[in-house]
Amino acid sequence: MMRRLILHIGPHKTGTSSFQHWLRDNADAFATAGLVLPLDLLNANANGAPLAHALLAAPQDRTAEQTDLFDRFARLCAAHPDTSVILSAERLSRMLLVDGSIRKDLDPSEDNTRRLRAAGHLHNAVSELGFDRIDLLVLIREQAGFLTSAYVQKLKTMNARWDLGARGLDDFPVQRYKESFQRLSDLGFHVVAAPYRAPDTSRPLSERLMAMAGFDGPLKGRVTYDAPRENVSPGYLTMIGLGHVFWHIETLSPTLDARSLTLLRRRLFAITRAENVEADSPLILFAPDRAARIAARQRHYLNGVAPWAQGMTGADIAGSFPAHGIQSPLSRDHLDRRERQRVDHWLRRISAQVERDDRLRHLIDRTTLTDLDASPPGVHSAPQRSAPCLGGIWAAAAPDGRRPGAQALQTPEFDHNPRPNEATS
Repeated sequence: MMRRLILHIGPHKTGTSSFQHWLRDNADAFATAGLVLPLDLLNANANGAPLAHALLAAPQDRTAEQTDLFDRFARLCAAHPDTSVILSAERLSRMLLVDGSIRKDLDPSEDNTRRLRAAGHLHNAVSELGFDRIDLLVLIREQAGFLTSAYVQKLKTMNARWDLGARGLDDFPVQRYKESFQRLSDLGFHVVAAPYRAPDTSRPLSERLMAMAGFDGPLKGRVTYDAPRENVSPGYLTMIGLGHVFWHIETLSPTLDARSLTLLRRRLFAITRAENVEADSPLILFAPDRAARIAARQRHYLNGVAPWAQGMTGADIAGSFPAHGIQSPLSRDHLDRRERQRVDHWLRRISAQVERDDRLRHLIDRTTLTDLDASPPGVHSAPQRSAPCLGGIWAAAAPDGRRPGAQALQTPEFDHNPRPNEATS
């Protein structure tokens, strides 16, 4: 039986955390199917990021901690000479997949060189441990859905905002996988690609990933796959409420040092994530015509994946993407009376919990917090010209002038046709 190292590399916003929890909960059952999860080398959430860093580094560049991790991993592999090993770390996708963005942790002039060098280190390290093959499991999410999910994640954690309109698609991942797949294949990796949301929605994500790894058969009857989870992400009404809350702490709360501001955001996140607005519906951030342009551009980057990746072809993956629905209301001005009442009721519940928090009640004005009309109507992101994105009219209202409004109002066009310098990428 071929001995493989199976690396689930995400990428970001494709159910990685859920899969890692499932791996942790079923680790004991894997051994009877010829598979090992190095649980002792992972963090509490079964995320293999620290070990992934050790595998990506050249031996002479590893820190003492990374060297210790690698040595422990080598001993585990030696103790299971006939067994495959599985590891999940979405951090690997940031170093192995070219996504069209310049990461802050890389020197832009050496971007691709460092990616290839890291991939080479990984392949060499794993080959020395006696594996016959390295499998990379990659899930590809349709771009508009990815951007929506990432935007929700940023705003609901009260940490940052994404000026989607100002930044444009070139600044976001999930684009140029064809180039990455070819280079990884040339290095000896076995890439298996599939869509994040499968046409057959009855199969849980964990089951589909184990099928991509070729272990759905050996694990049959040994593990329980999670049923597809109900989407509990904030809907469009909750996002309008969250935009108001975030505006409040950014513009009205006292000036805080970095540590106090982090604490404030964490406490607010803990309160607001506990419940969504009643009878909320999923957020659809992009208008259908904009979503169609985004999808057309993504298909361009997926075209031709077949020669270098196993599993579904790029055309099949693009063809499986769900149709985009009608754009959600993105401002309080677009809500009907009942929707507005539900957001107001949610804000009152949040305010009541703030009042019970000894620290927060001194930093937040509850009267303003419960008054949705106190904030500008455009504090919620709208990536189109007709409604400024987060940072646009927000900037005009902020008393300290911290928001670069002019830049945020510049929304690039998303064309069906690739730009001249993209056609050969």
